[in-house]
Amino acid sequence: MNRMNTLFKAAAALSACLVIFSCNKDKVTELIVSPLQVNVEAAGATDKTVSVTCNDAWTATSGADWLTVSPASGNGNATLTLSISANTSIEARETEITLKAADLTRTVKVGQLGQAPALTLDKTAINFIALGSTPVEVAITSNTAWSVVIPANTTWLSANPTSGTGSGTVTFTATDNIYRKTNDVTVTITGVSQLSSSLEVNLSATQEMAPLSRQTDSLALVAIYNASTGANWKSDRVWDLTKAMDDANNKWYGVTLNSEGRVTILKLLGNTITAEWELPTDIADLTELTELRINSCSLKGTIPEGVYGLTKLQKLYFQTNNLSGSISSKISQLTELSELYVNGNTSLGGSIPASIGSLTKFAKLNISNTAVSGSIPSELGNCSALTDINITDNAGITGEIPSSLGYLPAVKNIYLQNCNLTGNIPASFGNLPSTCTTLMLKGNKLSGVVPAVVQAHAKWQATTAWKYNTNILPQQSGYELTL
Repeated sequence: MNRMNTLFKAAAALSACLVIFSCNKDKVTELIVSPLQVNVEAAGATDKTVSVTCNDAWTATSGADWLTVSPASGNGNATLTLSISANTSIEARETEITLKAADLTRTVKVGQLGQAPALTLDKTAINFIALGSTPVEVAITSNTAWSVVIPANTTWLSANPTSGTGSGTVTFTATDNIYRKTNDVTVTITGVSQLSSSLEVNLSATQEMAPLSRQTDSLALVAIYNASTGANWKSDRVWDLTKAMDDANNKWYGVTLNSEGRVTILKLLGNTITAEWELPTDIADLTELTELRINSCSLKGTIPEGVYGLTKLQKLYFQTNNLSGSISSKISQLTELSELYVNGNTSLGGSIPASIGSLTKFAKLNISNTAVSGSIPSELGNCSALTDINITDNAGITGEIPSSLGYLPAVKNIYLQNCNLTGNIPASFGNLPSTCTTLMLKGNKLSGVVPAVVQAHAKWQATTAWKYNTNILPQQSGYELTL
């Protein structure tokens, strides 16, 4: 009986094993995941999930350290929570979650955007002094690669380094500026990303002009020399630019320096220059000039504005050239001016500026044989130091002779012949000082009886002094001065 029970139990156990074996042999593992693609912003996320439908044990493995999957394993259905850290790069990134159950494998792609490219500077402008400037550092905050672009023709400014990745510092260095011109350039910092368009940030860089000195004077002279094709000057006057302005063995022709080496006199005379040229603006740098003479040297163009800024100028001569334009009213800025000679420039027009009357030291004016027109300003009579007036051979000069000229206390010579002046000789000319040895009024359109006070002047003589028969009374046809 006991044996039968034992056999029965053994048979039952065997039968159970067979059933179990039969069940495991027929089981099919299922593994379904959803979604198969997860995308997040650069800031990251902790709220993304993936559902797992499975009838077996499974594992979930992240393909990158910036992605954490929880739980990482289980049995049966589950919901996975994804923790994705922030992406500090501008480049997008991607990885996979690998799920396995039995011999099945499923993958979920996880993609994350990169940061928006960023490029900023701690300053938008940098400035340098002319000489001995200190390098300037510019801090760059960026999450991308960048490069520093200085315009190719810029020789005074350099940068170190010229490229980098991420945040950094660039040091800008300027060479000495020995010229009387401000340096100004725009530097471009360019950031580049494979997944985005280029970024550009501009940086303005400027440098002061050189202070006035012997060096800037010499550079101004070189500019004048080059503008006038100095190598073609009259052979015995060509400057040797390899030597100093006051070299004992080769002093630059026409140049006089003061004790500090500044140029005080520049004289280019007598066909030194034969080819037409224009006076460069660099003339404004010769601020110690007291005398500027460029006579019979084929000078054309207008008188540069910078000439009127040479406030120490006493004598200004541009005789017998090819100047055009006019004499600016800014002539009044030359408060030390005593002599102005622009005669022989047949294309120099405009009028005689009334502002010239404010020049208390003004003594000599010569605008003969030019295209200057209009009336003679009465303000000229305010120039108490005036000794010589020459407005000869100017058909454009019209109107009456200002009576104020008769009260000039120091006048010696008045040349007003061959213009188109009208009216009579002002009675005030009877007051002209005895020092007035020349009075030329012929060839105009003057008419009438010469005032008695003028005829009574000691210099009113027929054959000597004013020689009124030849130098005053003869007028243009149809006009007559009588006694």
